[in-house]
Amino acid sequence: MANSVTSFVKTVMARLQGDTDQVIAIKNERLATSAIETQIALKKGEVVEMETKVEDAKEALANVMYPTTTINRDTYVRDLLQAKNNLQDKEDALEAVKETLKYLEDTLKSFK
Repeated sequence: MANSVTSFVKTVMARLQGDTDQVIAIKNERLATSAIETQIALKKGEVVEMETKVEDAKEALANVMYPTTTINRDTYVRDLLQAKNNLQDKEDALEAVKETLKYLEDTLKSFK
């Protein structure tokens, strides 16, 4: 049997000793790691969804900018600006999710 202390041994020792500082630190590490890993998985899924929304917004802008039917002068510029703003909002939201994802990944790496 190896001299290393396994998770099982740590858990049994914790139960015998109660919540010492080391036991609390071990628990917190597991909880924090698990929480961050869960959020990373969720954010990766969110990135995929947001990328699809950005593509849809680009297509919507192209449809407004280059319509295949006669342009309505009264609404063309308003619709064009609205589509452009919608695309910008989607791109900004995607960038925010990517930044959060990077922060979470960097934080997880710092735990090791």
